[in-house]
Amino acid sequence: MTILTLELSITRVGDGYTATLEAALPGADARLAAGVPLTLNPEGLRAFELMPDVYGAALTAMVFAAPLREAWARARGAGELAAAPVRLRLALDETEDALHALLWETLRDPLTNLPLARGEAVRLARYLPAASMADLTPPPRPALRAVVAVAAPDGAAPVDVPGLTGAAGAGLSDIPKNVLDGRDGRPAATLANLTHALRDGAPILFLACHGALVEGEPYLWLEQAEPGRYHPVAGAAFVEALAQLQHKPLLVVLASCQGAGTSYAVLRAVGPQLARIGIGAVLAMREQIPLETVEALLPPFFSELRRDGEIDRALAAARAHLGEAQPWWLPVLWLRARDGRLWREEVPAPTQPAPGGVSIGGNVHTVQVINVHGGNVRDIIGSQGTYGAPPSDADQAEQAQQIEHFQKLLGIHRGTLRHYLGQLAMMGAAYAPPVVSAGIHEARREIKQIKDALRGMGVAVEDQMDDTR
Repeated sequence: MTILTLELSITRVGDGYTATLEAALPGADARLAAGVPLTLNPEGLRAFELMPDVYGAALTAMVFAAPLREAWARARGAGELAAAPVRLRLALDETEDALHALLWETLRDPLTNLPLARGEAVRLARYLPAASMADLTPPPRPALRAVVAVAAPDGAAPVDVPGLTGAAGAGLSDIPKNVLDGRDGRPAATLANLTHALRDGAPILFLACHGALVEGEPYLWLEQAEPGRYHPVAGAAFVEALAQLQHKPLLVVLASCQGAGTSYAVLRAVGPQLARIGIGAVLAMREQIPLETVEALLPPFFSELRRDGEIDRALAAARAHLGEAQPWWLPVLWLRARDGRLWREEVPAPTQPAPGGVSIGGNVHTVQVINVHGGNVRDIIGSQGTYGAPPSDADQAEQAQQIEHFQKLLGIHRGTLRHYLGQLAMMGAAYAPPVVSAGIHEARREIKQIKDALRGMGVAVEDQMDDTR
């Protein structure tokens, strides 16, 4: 599926903020709006924290000033033209904690007034630059394994260990799990046991425990390895332990209060610190998130994630599952991968034909390439006849999906072409930057290839005037 990726960057400039909206288009990038002044009022927004609809509407009005609203409308129009979802990356000035502390997950679409984070049409995630030089290319789908750790140390407030373990297990389903909960002979969720379990390279870590920011420093209430007076584990020690791992998990789900910060501080919390050491995706919780919200979120979240590895889509679907009664805006996702994928599905390599044989590329009923190695073509073809079974329903469904995919791509590239042609008309050929002519050339090349592919499948495709002119 083709997805339109937008990045909204907000930075501090003097006494205010400015916003830039960029789009990653097929074959090129486009800056839709740049340096748009914003008037944000964090103190005023705090008065609406218990009213997420009011908060979201107020924040939306502050962010989507006229130039940015117009740019958003153009981008959404291009996405809707091709029925493509939109991936919105929120890149905030990493030095401005007050900016990160805003409830961006309540942001609403300025065109429809619907929450951006509660539907798969727009997939919202935050981005923080990491010091890690690790490759950001999604790896092939790994052998999925998970470490599920739930800590309930003596002397701390009660934790529903069976409920949290069960909720995570329900979503992870048949994925092998190494459970650390100190029950039925299993290891306890100490820091040492956690790091030991992760050294085996498990791609997923789910950790549930109490957490808090104390005088700006994060702490986690993990189990204690040694008997004696209990001491919470410093968040810095937990982050450092994961940073030292040779193979860091692809995903950390931190079900801990204030793991994603509070309305006053975010960047010192454990969640964003994990993102900064290079964890591919970190899902953490704001404020004092209710336990029942976490238990309701986990099964649909993990279940959706297992489908395709697209974590921002999985979280959007899980938020929608929570409904209006639950504080769906409190889970916060930090995501490094631009395409939202934690892994990619492997495409089987074509088999090599034996000498003197015939290899066929594609399904037999939609042959794309036939390679003949040796022998006489007349002998290979032989007499005319019908061999084998007719195309199965599954094969026909697969071809229908391919056709639909190409048709959507055609719409996207035609939308891109119209965008660049509009820029050329406004600027004139003598003043348009090289990226405009290059974008037009690339879009027309893609359009021709897609039309050829569709016609090769027997699909009639209309030639539009702009396609080749």
